[in-house]
Formats: sequence, C-alpha cells, structure tokens
Amino acid sequence: MRIRDWMTTDPVVVTPETLLVDARKKMDEFKIHHLPVVKKGRLVGMLTRRKVLEASPSSATTLSMHELSYLLSKMTVEEVMVKDPVWVTPDTPVEDVVLLGYQKGIGSLPVVENGRLVGIATATEVTRGLLEIFAAREEGVLRLTLLNVAVDEETFAKITEVMRKTKAVPLSIFSLPEKGSPDRRIIIRCKVHRQKPVIEGLKEAGFQVEKVVPLRLHG
Repeated sequence: MRIRDWMTTDPVVVTPETLLVDARKKMDEFKIHHLPVVKKGRLVGMLTRRKVLEASPSSATTLSMHELSYLLSKMTVEEVMVKDPVWVTPDTPVEDVVLLGYQKGIGSLPVVENGRLVGIATATEVTRGLLEIFAAREEGVLRLTLLNVAVDEETFAKITEVMRKTKAVPLSIFSLPEKGSPDRRIIIRCKVHRQKPVIEGLKEAGFQVEKVVPLRLHG
C-alpha cells in the first residue's frame, strides 16, 4: 500500500517570503503543526510549530513590547524553516513512511514527485493507512493471536490449510516478536461463518491460540 493512497493531496503551504506571523495564523486556522515551504511548486523547506515557538522571544528578553512586535512582524518563514527536509515519494509504502518518521522523529512528511510537492503525509493519514493494512476497522472480524510460533513455510502452510477447510477469509496476517524468545506471535484477522471451527482447527494444528475480544467504544 503506497502513501499516495492516503496522503493529503492539496496541503496548506507557505513560501519562504511568507511572514512568520501569517504562517502561524495559517497553522491556527487549519489546526496543523507542519507547513511545507514551496517556491514555484518545489519543496524548499518545512516549517513546524516548534520552530515558530522557538522563534518567539522568551520572557527574559530585555526588548520592549514595541520592539518585539516590530521584529516579529518582519521575520519570514525562510529565517526559521527546516532546510533540506526529509521527504518521501508517492510510491513509498505506508510502513516505510512510519519507519522513517519514527527514525527521524518527524510527525509529517512532505511527498515529492519529480522535485515538486504533491502532498503531505501526516500522522493521521499514516494511521488510517495502517488501520487498513491491519483490517482494524472491519466489523464482524475474528481476531486471533497464535503464541510462541516459529515463523517458517510450514507454519503458514498450516494456517492456510485451516483457513481453507473452515472457509475463513483472512484479511490480514502479521507477526510480532515475542519478548525474550526467538519465536514470534502471529496476529490473524479473518471473516468467518463460525468462530469455533477456526479456533479448534488451529489448536489441532498445534498452535497456542488466544482469542482477542474486539474493543468496544462507548459514548
């Protein structure tokens, strides 16, 4: 699944010449924390709310309010923006966007194609993409966890055979590491006609099965 399917394709942007006070107004108006900085359609920087706050004077300053207002009114985005920002392409897989954002400590990544800004991938879009990958928003789904599993061809052959025999439709299958063990746990989300045959079939195939009760939101 590519980020092009989840990114915001018409992001709010500013130019290097945009006054910082105006950029902050845009952030407040659209309730966003990141603004791509573009020049003739090309990405030249990123402005974050943190950078805007860092540019604001501290309470320890000796400048008068009049002097502060004057300085802030003249400051431009170019003076505080992140130059040469990290970016991704529309064909970058969603999970790679998550990994890159985690490694770099970035909450939003601009999406660039042929040097031009074509979108932005924020935490909200990435989360939606991951929910689809894991089929987490599907209703009427059986979620099972297989504990302490050696992930190999035989394991997945057994799971596939149980799914076939019980006519279960797997929506997502992924694995997570078990703490302090070389084995992994496998998470299965599938559509089923009846839950019991699937659970019993997996147990008969030698798996330790844990059924997960779906989260129910209230209010």
